Amino acid sequence: MPKKVTPKTLTKLPKPSRFLLADENWEDYEYRLQCLVEDEKPANMLEYRQLELITRCDIDIDRQYRIVSQHLTRWGRLRARAQRLSRIITAAHSCTQTHLIASSRRKRPWA
Repeated sequence: MPKKVTPKTLTKLPKPSRFLLADENWEDYEYRLQCLVEDEKPANMLEYRQLELITRCDIDIDRQYRIVSQHLTRWGRLRARAQRLSRIITAAHSCTQTHLIASSRRKRPWA
């Protein structure tokens, strides 16, 4: 026989503190959920749970954007540094090549 569905058995999502990262706060989660509840006005607990899941997905999407932008910023700085080093190495290499070509064109006293 199936269990009786009650509001407590229907909404079994973990507490926000279990899935939020250290730099995220539960107040933001609660605010987003409250805004969705006010906009959508869920008729039953199933609809309320769907709004909880939508809020969690919204938090996850923001988290992914933040993490990707942090990595892109870090890689952007590393790429800029690598490009500067590459230009320095190229300039040093071309100076060395120019010096070698110039010295090979000079007449050698023994030649």
